[in-house]
Amino acid sequence: MSKRFLLFTIPLLAAVFSCVQKEDSTGKGNDEKPELTVNKEQINAPSQGLEDSFTITSNCYWDVTVSDPDGKAVAWVALSATSGQGNKEIALSVSANKKMEARTALIKIIAPSSAELGKTITVLQEAGEQMVVDGYDFPIIETFEIDSPESRKLTNAVIGGNECIFDGGMVLSRSDAEGSLEFVCPSHTQPSAGDDADRSIHRSIRMDGFAQGESVIISAPVKDALSGELRLMLGARAASFTKAGWSYYWGADGENWNKIDIENAITPGSDAVWNIIYFNIPASDAIPAGGTVYFKITADAKPSKEYISISNTICVCPAKGETGSVPAMDGNTIAFSTAFNDLVDSYATDMRYQLGWLRIATNSYASNMTSFNDQYVLPDELSPFASVKGCYERPGYLQVGYYDESLWTRICAGSFTIRIGECLKQMGVADTDARITLKACNMKDFRGYESVARATIAAGEESFVMEGLKDGVFAEYSTEFHNLTQESVITIFAPQLTDEEKEALGRGEKVNNLLDYRFFIDDVVVELTTIHEKGSDTNNDNENFSDGGNYNW
Repeated sequence: MSKRFLLFTIPLLAAVFSCVQKEDSTGKGNDEKPELTVNKEQINAPSQGLEDSFTITSNCYWDVTVSDPDGKAVAWVALSATSGQGNKEIALSVSANKKMEARTALIKIIAPSSAELGKTITVLQEAGEQMVVDGYDFPIIETFEIDSPESRKLTNAVIGGNECIFDGGMVLSRSDAEGSLEFVCPSHTQPSAGDDADRSIHRSIRMDGFAQGESVIISAPVKDALSGELRLMLGARAASFTKAGWSYYWGADGENWNKIDIENAITPGSDAVWNIIYFNIPASDAIPAGGTVYFKITADAKPSKEYISISNTICVCPAKGETGSVPAMDGNTIAFSTAFNDLVDSYATDMRYQLGWLRIATNSYASNMTSFNDQYVLPDELSPFASVKGCYERPGYLQVGYYDESLWTRICAGSFTIRIGECLKQMGVADTDARITLKACNMKDFRGYESVARATIAAGEESFVMEGLKDGVFAEYSTEFHNLTQESVITIFAPQLTDEEKEALGRGEKVNNLLDYRFFIDDVVVELTTIHEKGSDTNNDNENFSDGGNYNW
């Protein structure tokens, strides 16, 4: 080896070892004194909340924690970063204080390389003003609202310690005073083909470390007196509240409880659907106008997971749907009728209520795109005269078509078909005009997209489009068909869009996942108007009027 090479190599190795020596896992050099300062010692926040920041100046690694003076983590102060290295400005967000007492949080900045370098910023927030609420109208509905699908911050409630207080006055809490609540969004992995903004429809208040014997407490002020046959509906994650191992109670003061018989409760196995608890408040024990209704849900056994969650919506509503009234099929002028009163007991959600994502829930949870396990089954008295495809239960009315805003693979256009020819055979009519009258509406999906259902009624070559369907508001439609025979059918359906129509929607490359063909029908009546010909080989020996003529009813 030449002397020139040695002379070059020795300084180079010295430089390398010098660089290695100056850097270690703490982020500072061994021969450099660690330093850490912050530019604030105290932040004063009004009760309405605050957006602020502070700056860390450092030559080493650091971690940041937020706790109350007792060392318990707090959720009402959020930071843009909780660890890092070197200099950094950290954004700070203080939630509104809805409690009538001031509160304190301690932001602690710690340097792992040197404990004596720790710094503390004290956050002092003013007491909130006394909440003045009118109470909830009936049905009682509270949903979890966010600012946007991108940032996903809870906007209509504030979480502090073991409770979440909603703007409307509802309080969701856990009985463990040391327990905490956390807002999680998204709280589900679906749709797998989407991103977190698409998944923001899933929102949960999560309670970690929920133990046997602990309770969830829900309270809601009511505007008017509350009594009768009711149901409590909770969005649930991870099948949190099953019948086994849980007890449910209602009360009027939060101290005295009435146990609920949960024999008929609905606790589906899916991890993102309703838990439905039926209960009765006798008129003699009615929650008075201006009072508060309370619910307690107690874990009698160890929960199956380390956490439980309440998802999307909390609702108290009638136990049953409304019973409709239509003229009965009479073998004379009323050829067909149904008010779907066989569905008033359905535990599907009433989509006329604004229930967030859980507004989609039919009687169960569909299994796949082509074979849903909760399709509507016609009652025996109607099955000879109608058929259904892709139709689903709602309380007292029918959903035609299916759309799952979470699982984008579950989309179908359905149909409700009236076998009017079979009706005419029973009536001894061979050729007639008839008028169909029904109520219909559609539903805007939770992402705000309008339904693409162009709900249509067709018989033979005649068709009628029910224009102007409204979101959750039934309107009456009527049209007349001519020269119906014993081979005729009347079909209520929504045609699927062409590729050109899809492109015109302007929904981008995800358009095939955002096609909602659902619409809803109720109070369907087909009445004969002008009979052109009577007579049938299957009219149960009715008189044969095969010589024709018009019979006006």
